[in-house]
Amino acid sequence: LLKNEKAFHQFLCIDLILLGGFSMVLLIIFMIYNHKKDKKLAEITNYIEQINQGNYSLDIDDNTEDELSILKNEIYKTTIMLKEVAEKARNQELSLKNSLEDISHQLKTPLTSIMIMLDNMIDTPEMDKKTREEFMKDCKKEITNIHFLVQVLLKLSKFDANTIQYHNQTVLVKDLMQEAVNKVAVLCDLKNVNIQVQGNDTDTICCDDR
Repeated sequence: LLKNEKAFHQFLCIDLILLGGFSMVLLIIFMIYNHKKDKKLAEITNYIEQINQGNYSLDIDDNTEDELSILKNEIYKTTIMLKEVAEKARNQELSLKNSLEDISHQLKTPLTSIMIMLDNMIDTPEMDKKTREEFMKDCKKEITNIHFLVQVLLKLSKFDANTIQYHNQTVLVKDLMQEAVNKVAVLCDLKNVNIQVQGNDTDTICCDDR
């Protein structure tokens, strides 16, 4: 009995030592896992803060398969998407700005032309009727050109507000080109530019020709 009791105590001590060691190992593993998890959460929080500040140049791609790494990869995908959207918005804003500057510059030409012709008619009361009528026709053309440019500005504002609706239809390329040439006919006359349109009369294109 004494021998068995001694063996039992030895076995119990070994079990307690093994259990304590196993518990210690588990505790260390748990602490290491929590430390890595807290570190990754801190990284993810920092990445989100950077994204909120508009910094999309973050490389947070992770090839591991744990839950936080999957979340990290999803944030990376979202970052790429937000970056593309931001770049597209910047490009559209730049394009709109350039278009507005171009149209503003184009408005100066017909306005200047109208002012010159009106000044000539006012300062030259003895001007013959035919010349005066030609000036009046030219003024009307310039006003039509200004009206066209103003319509373009309105359309650009609709583009910027995403309120424009397209109505695509099939039109002849020849007619579309001729209409475009007519819009700049006055400018061509002022600058002695001759535009010639060549091509197949049956070619068509699908577009919004308004």
